[in-house]
Amino acid sequence: MSFDYNEYYQALVSGPASFLAFGFVIFVLGIIFQIKPQLMPRNIKEQFKYAGLLISVLAFLISLFIVTSTSHFTLIYDKEEQVVETNGTITKIDFDRYHMKMYYENELANPMYIVINDRTYYIMTIGDFEVGDDVTIEYLPKSMIIMKIESSE
Repeated sequence: MSFDYNEYYQALVSGPASFLAFGFVIFVLGIIFQIKPQLMPRNIKEQFKYAGLLISVLAFLISLFIVTSTSHFTLIYDKEEQVVETNGTITKIDFDRYHMKMYYENELANPMYIVINDRTYYIMTIGDFEVGDDVTIEYLPKSMIIMKIESSE
């Protein structure tokens, strides 16, 4: 199984970064409306004088939480041609509970963390592989993201 670098980048870097930018814009608008309330529409001004700031801070914190739990910004430092190959036995498979949507071969993928030779790697989907399988992988060294996985047998 081979995976596309651009799909990883879109789901693990671009998506979370744009979500964080949206949260930051809401946060900045809350601060601006707090400093310059005359910019706020009149009918909203009195009702949301302090609630607007609270809402914007909460929106930013929620987006920050989502981004930190779904992103792999270390992918920025990896280049597609820097792959490293290794082989070993899969000793553990854990589902990534907090992930952005990823697609593999036009189907929704279930990203996972897998442990091979006591090192944890991130993979878009595990396919038919199971714990105990001997595999050969190509991965990005800084982000530990698997670009290709094959059976060693």
